[in-house]
Amino acid sequence: MSQNMPYTSPPASGGSASGGPSRIWYWLGGAIIVAGIVGAVAWVVLGIGALSDEIDRFQRVPFGGSGEISFSEPGSYVIYYEDGLDVFPGFRADIEPLDGGAAEDPRDYTSDLTYNLGGHSGQAVGTIRILEPGRFRFNTTTTSEAGGQLAVGPSIGRRLVFTVVGALGLAFGSAILGVTILIVTAVKRHRARRRAEQGPHAQGLTAPPRF
Repeated sequence: MSQNMPYTSPPASGGSASGGPSRIWYWLGGAIIVAGIVGAVAWVVLGIGALSDEIDRFQRVPFGGSGEISFSEPGSYVIYYEDGLDVFPGFRADIEPLDGGAAEDPRDYTSDLTYNLGGHSGQAVGTIRILEPGRFRFNTTTTSEAGGQLAVGPSIGRRLVFTVVGALGLAFGSAILGVTILIVTAVKRHRARRRAEQGPHAQGLTAPPRF
């Protein structure tokens, strides 16, 4: 008397032996996480390098003295005091057009912004609004005997925020995507394994008829 043998379906092409997703999805999820971390580090390195180059291009005049500066575009610019002092010595400043440009009087900087890059250590102490581009004489006076210099250039705050937020977004975004892939893959493989362990009847399969 012959005995019927249970019938099982073959594994799906490209999946695991139990019919779940391939293990390659684990590798993909991990690769996305690692790529995001590496990309975030590269983003920060490149951003700091660009920020350092921008600081090097600032126009500078002696603190308590005067010097010529020029602007090719209208807009707001920041005055930075470079000396590394914890306490900034007060000063007065005015800007004098030399060839038809126009500018508002310098104003105090109301936020806290410092940098220490490319051999320059400074803090934001004022702002200048250029109405018409051109050449100007920047005059400063102070009662302090402190040395140093005043640097004038664009605000580095936006670039700094862009660098930090971009790196964090890249790292967290890739981490979320990679972890999601890992979790979904693990859950689907676990369910497929349980179905396989429960036998063909739990999967709605029946043994083929014997003649």
